[in-house]
Amino acid sequence: MTTPISACQNENSVIRIIRMKNRIIRIANCGFTLRIGGFTFTELIVVVSIIAVLTSASIMGAINISQHARRVRARDDVQALIHGVLQYQIDMGFFPPDVWSGIDPGLTQPLPNNPYGFYPGPGGGIWTNDAGLPSNWQDIVNERWNGPYIEHFPQFTPWKGLYDYNYWPTPSACHPHGIYIGIQPMADTGANSIPAVDEQYFIDEQIDVDGCNNRYVQVLIQSLD
Repeated sequence: MTTPISACQNENSVIRIIRMKNRIIRIANCGFTLRIGGFTFTELIVVVSIIAVLTSASIMGAINISQHARRVRARDDVQALIHGVLQYQIDMGFFPPDVWSGIDPGLTQPLPNNPYGFYPGPGGGIWTNDAGLPSNWQDIVNERWNGPYIEHFPQFTPWKGLYDYNYWPTPSACHPHGIYIGIQPMADTGANSIPAVDEQYFIDEQIDVDGCNNRYVQVLIQSLD
């Protein structure tokens, strides 16, 4: 196939012949012919274009699979946490106390704990807020606890943020008072929040109860109204 070149600088154009095994590139008389391994230049471009399209489709498919896997894992983690919290409530007669992000509220051990030794609460300790609980709640837990209520506490979300058990005895700006599992960013830096497209998925599925795409997913376990 011969393709015209847009401009000729000289009537006597330079003729070069390069032979490398089965490749022949011939440029002559203000035009060129390209053959590589029996393919014309146009055919080669078509093949490369097809490969590019297939590669792009494969990459997008891999991204979609990875995105779906993260969503499924988050749903599974939240369901396991909800089940554990409800079992705890049945045995104790009350819900676990509110705890700092990433802290087990008492599902793998009787009292709130940090099973992975990472990201301690304020002051380096296990922060809790026992508002709404009996004054002797720790004694009750030590007597009635019949766990573990979950095989392991999933501290990190699929987006490398933190799960947070939230006991809000009074209403907040976005939520009525109740018991929630949060899919949240790192509490100290705000990093690793759930992407907006993934939070919108949880909103559309009516899992994120506030209906607000703010990078904080809150899954209601039980309202305290």
